[in-house]
Amino acid sequence: MPDQDAEFITRHIQKHPVNLKFETELAEIINDGNGNACGVITKSGEKISCDFVGLTAGVTPNIDLVKNSILKTAKGIIVNQYLETSVSDVYAIGDCAEISEPPAGRKAIEQVWYIGRMMGETVADTICGIRKAYNPGPWFNSAKFFDVEYQTYGNVPAALNENMDEFFWQHPSIEKCLHIVWKKIHLNLQE
Repeated sequence: MPDQDAEFITRHIQKHPVNLKFETELAEIINDGNGNACGVITKSGEKISCDFVGLTAGVTPNIDLVKNSILKTAKGIIVNQYLETSVSDVYAIGDCAEISEPPAGRKAIEQVWYIGRMMGETVADTICGIRKAYNPGPWFNSAKFFDVEYQTYGNVPAALNENMDEFFWQHPSIEKCLHIVWKKIHLNLQE
């Protein structure tokens, strides 16, 4: 997340009863003796009491079921642009699918729920006789932080590349902001 966006979201979260710990890693979850979490210990040794622990460590494709099968795999189950695997009439979609040649501006594995939905619709068309390549369009993601909706359209890096520029605006009194990032194009006006 770009710095301006991260600062905006952090300020919003801190207005709620949430104690954010930055650059802190979990070392241990403390059990209350009845199988319930009652605290955590960080790698720096800090003990933090809590009622529950929620972990958001990211998503990794779970392909254990097919790892030793005839399906071609890498991090995920390898699929082509039609979401077809290396086995005829077998498809893979969602978090487990790894596209061998992803569409421009997209990643080989994209682990968000609506990607699985779009892939499912693509495979359904193919199965129903309308062979269709997966074409998700520009990247889109949405998250909610309490009552702030955060949306990203297109590939927005955390730090701008030298061929990019940006516009950031934040409303002075309402928790709203707009951040637009674009690639610079150089026009040759002498032609």
